[in-house]
Amino acid sequence: MISLPAFRGYVLEEALAYLLQNSGYRLLVTASQDPDALCAASSGLRVRGRGADHQVDVLGELLVPTPFSLPMRMFAEAKCVSDPVGLATIRNAHGVIHDVNEQFATSNVAARAVPLRRHHYRYSLFSTSGFTAPAQSYAMAHQITLVDLSGPAFATLISTVFRTAADIMNLIHGSGVQTFPTAEVRSLLRLALGTWTDVDTHSWLADLPKDNGELLEAVDATTPMSGLLPWEDLATLALRLRKRLGQDLLFGFPQAPFSLVLRPDNLKDFLRAIGRRDEVPVNIRFARRGDVSGDWVLVPSDGSASFVLRFGIPAVLETWLLSGGSGDTPASATRLARAAKSQLLGDIAVFHHQRVVHLKYAPTEYERPLDEQPTESQADDSQLRRALRDEDLGLPLPDGRPTAKWSPDSIRELMARLRTQRAPQADVIQAAARAGGALSRSQVLEICGPDMDQRSLTSFTKPVSRVTRLLIALGSVPSHVEPALTPRPGFTQKSAAFEVPPEFIHVLGLGHDDEPTS
Repeated sequence: MISLPAFRGYVLEEALAYLLQNSGYRLLVTASQDPDALCAASSGLRVRGRGADHQVDVLGELLVPTPFSLPMRMFAEAKCVSDPVGLATIRNAHGVIHDVNEQFATSNVAARAVPLRRHHYRYSLFSTSGFTAPAQSYAMAHQITLVDLSGPAFATLISTVFRTAADIMNLIHGSGVQTFPTAEVRSLLRLALGTWTDVDTHSWLADLPKDNGELLEAVDATTPMSGLLPWEDLATLALRLRKRLGQDLLFGFPQAPFSLVLRPDNLKDFLRAIGRRDEVPVNIRFARRGDVSGDWVLVPSDGSASFVLRFGIPAVLETWLLSGGSGDTPASATRLARAAKSQLLGDIAVFHHQRVVHLKYAPTEYERPLDEQPTESQADDSQLRRALRDEDLGLPLPDGRPTAKWSPDSIRELMARLRTQRAPQADVIQAAARAGGALSRSQVLEICGPDMDQRSLTSFTKPVSRVTRLLIALGSVPSHVEPALTPRPGFTQKSAAFEVPPEFIHVLGLGHDDEPTS
């Protein structure tokens, strides 16, 4: 019998197929839709490769043609596991894509002297628990799109999928069947979601089922139903899933080796705002609003609140975007942020119902988080903020003003990003805050393990500085913020090795969420 996490992955893939279809893709579900590139197997649809045939659960073909390019097809795979997806899964995805992209058509070009490639395949991997840092680096190097669904922006989607999967499994377990009917259940979900696209055999399937009776009739015509399952109840759950998938996701394609998944706060507001325009000027900001902390957002560049599109990218990719490809660049964090937005996110193509809209980055004079409007003095001070290197963090501004304080939100954001990267510095900061603000060298070594030596301790604060510069570039903290982790001069002896600002003690050590008092 299939496990619940594995079945959650199946249901999530069907939900993603539904959202993919609304983003300008035609789903391929049977080998008859392209006999030359697809084949059928007992386990489901397979894509022909040069060396082997590869199973695919969700395969979409972009309906809008791309000039000077082969037709685009995308594998979509979902992982619902407790731990972050690791390097082995990404390596497997790369192997599949490499193999299918080297397959050449034969039967449809038998009269030609030279076989031809007919499609270009890409791979998007979705995970409800994020990805390890090595997996992110490998995927970025080989242009495999990773979509981290663990963030708050996708909480509604994930809870809907998990609840549906649990309800379906409970019904099937109660029926007493020995073998889980995966094929029948997936057919039921696809027909309920309207993602069964093979209408050549049964043209009447083009009309989506409106109630249980029509849905059961459609399932029986595509996949014979066993008489052991409570199909009426299963049909009700499948139709309920479609109703709950109300917030569409949009696939965005920047001029970069990755793609984005955009979640509109309200799809109707977005469509109403763009109207009939082919190009829409947008600003790219970092959001810190309530339950969507950590998202990036696309908003109208005119300052209106007519729409908000939220998206997230893996931490390694995010750091790379804002560091010019290197974590130790001396360039200005703000300039790097704008360069990344202009060069890599400057033109994001969004496909929706066979229409293409280009979201053009139009930077404003002063960019801040979505919920923060700059005061007049802050706007004047923006010209004083200078490029920051690791050693610059914590120094006062040229006019002698003291460094800025960390807010509770920015502290939590720093810690979350360090923990995403599995950085031991997060544990050190947490322990230092609970210890009153400082840790000895021996305490740091106890937290980080015996592999830490004097040389590694010397450069121990660099990952914290990089994340701080990232948050500065995103507008989450002021450019003259105090360092989150500072080595004391005597850190090679038994005196205090590292210390944190007082506001970290207030938030992490005492567990207070209000602003620290001065």
